[in-house]
Amino acid sequence: LVGARLEELLECDGQAEGARPELPCADGLREMLRACAASPGPVPMRIPLRASNGTPVHEWTGNRAAGPEEAAVCLKAVFSTPAAQLRRLYGLTSSLASATSLRDVTAAVHRQVPGVVGAREALLALHIDRLVPVLERHDRRHAPAPPWADLDTPEGVEELDRFVGRARAEGRLPYALPLHGYEGESLGVLQLALSAHPDADSLAHIESMSQLVTQAVARAGLFEHEHRLAQRLQVNLLPDLADLPGLTVAARYAPGSDQVAVGGDWYDLFPLAGGRVGMAIGDVAGHGLTEATEMAQLRSALRAIALDRGCAPGQVLAKLNDYVCTYLPGRTATACFLSYDPAAGTLHYANAGHMPPVLVDPEGRPRLLEGRSMLLGIPGAPEPGQHEEEVAPGATMLLYTDGLIERRDECLDDGLEFLTGITADTHLLAPDMLCRLLVDSHAEADWPDDRALMVVRFGQERAGRAPAQRAAGRSGTS
Repeated sequence: LVGARLEELLECDGQAEGARPELPCADGLREMLRACAASPGPVPMRIPLRASNGTPVHEWTGNRAAGPEEAAVCLKAVFSTPAAQLRRLYGLTSSLASATSLRDVTAAVHRQVPGVVGAREALLALHIDRLVPVLERHDRRHAPAPPWADLDTPEGVEELDRFVGRARAEGRLPYALPLHGYEGESLGVLQLALSAHPDADSLAHIESMSQLVTQAVARAGLFEHEHRLAQRLQVNLLPDLADLPGLTVAARYAPGSDQVAVGGDWYDLFPLAGGRVGMAIGDVAGHGLTEATEMAQLRSALRAIALDRGCAPGQVLAKLNDYVCTYLPGRTATACFLSYDPAAGTLHYANAGHMPPVLVDPEGRPRLLEGRSMLLGIPGAPEPGQHEEEVAPGATMLLYTDGLIERRDECLDDGLEFLTGITADTHLLAPDMLCRLLVDSHAEADWPDDRALMVVRFGQERAGRAPAQRAAGRSGTS
């Protein structure tokens, strides 16, 4: 307790400002602490804390706590006034109301429930298979460890058992609150470690808190279930990459952590007339099922326009802009379309407001393919400018959406610098390994927006010779 502020010890949100504990005399306090240390359970000890106007704010109860020599004493704050209980209950209500994911709900429960009911700690244990039935084992293996105990796994059951055992070893009362869904199905349990048996008033207070948690868990589970279904739909809308000679290609799509719905990121690779290859990357503004379906429309429309023999990249995007303005009025999007001629080793491209592709030469020198024009969806916008690049065998190109370089508390320029720097250091990696490095190896929480990436390695052989092998192809979520 030495050096700690009273507000921190009592977690009373500033209520203790100017308050003073009514301590007994030194001998009396020593006796109380000695009794506390000698008892395995709670000791009927009271140290009232009163505000400067004499109003009781908190009381402490003494309890033995495990320490290096098992002689430490824990002074636990309990609420002595209904008003204080209600304030904390309202705070929990507010936090749960703003929580949209099971992680948010669990964080609020673990942080605030102990203070609401006067428990030492709380553990939320959930049946994830019932809450999010589309969450596959593959998704769990690649996701950060959950903050809850997963009752559908042996590890989660063991975690709950350890919590109960620890509570009993510390002289506390394990108290389980079952959580039931709208149809009576078990969603999990909220396990508390109480300092003492609750009285009738405390039980009513605990039950009110339990109902709030149950509703929040059910609501967040429904949200995540629908969100996963939408993500699966979006991934299925993305194409299988064409197996084309002279190219090694890999691609990834991954959702972001701040989304409330799926995004409109997309990529494509397809053959064109005359042995050329079409490549595209784009992003429909907004998030939701509407944006995901419109993303599929744009991808299909771009393919149809590009298959017109002799249609240059600038013309393709100009016609795509007409399509957006006519059939998707009010919608905006970005896109970059490239036409690669393997026989000549040239790349023609046009960019309608999208992030610049990164082209890395065989020696590992990266540069941005600049030349952006207005984004799609602007009536009367001029035709995007067309640019040409020589592409050496062994060069690598990255097509990506802004989510890949948009990190928390960083500007896009910093993200671009990071991307070009890391590609310079890793340009010899296979395209699939680059996708793993830039997308799969990062936790969702690091990236607020969804992200798409397509990596193209230009082969050593010109068209007409033995085709290069293509690594990976199908999009996947990290």
